[in-house]
Amino acid sequence: MKELTERQKRERGIVEPEETPAPAPGSKVGGAILRKVPWTPTDLEQFKKVRILPEETITVTWQGLAFTIFEGVPCELPEPHATVYEEYVKAKHSRNFGVVQTSMGEVHILGYGHLDEGD
Repeated sequence: MKELTERQKRERGIVEPEETPAPAPGSKVGGAILRKVPWTPTDLEQFKKVRILPEETITVTWQGLAFTIFEGVPCELPEPHATVYEEYVKAKHSRNFGVVQTSMGEVHILGYGHLDEGD
């Protein structure tokens, strides 16, 4: 008589299925179609908290998890969210707008860009 494969044994309940650990958030899983394991609010507990004082009311999103922060209200965010916010503020303050007003009172925007670190 032919020996059953491990799969056949599991399908017939002869062998208990092995428990596999859950994949980490952000891991790619699946066969032909890969998908990522979503992050959950509980996963954010692994990050340290960073205290910030927001300059404006906005929603900060990282890996699909969002926090709304309010202008002038101190708050603590998980480090990834705080990093996203800090990068937003840095980009906002480093914009270089070339604006010219003509003698006729017209305002022209000459260009957009970012100041270099050396400027």
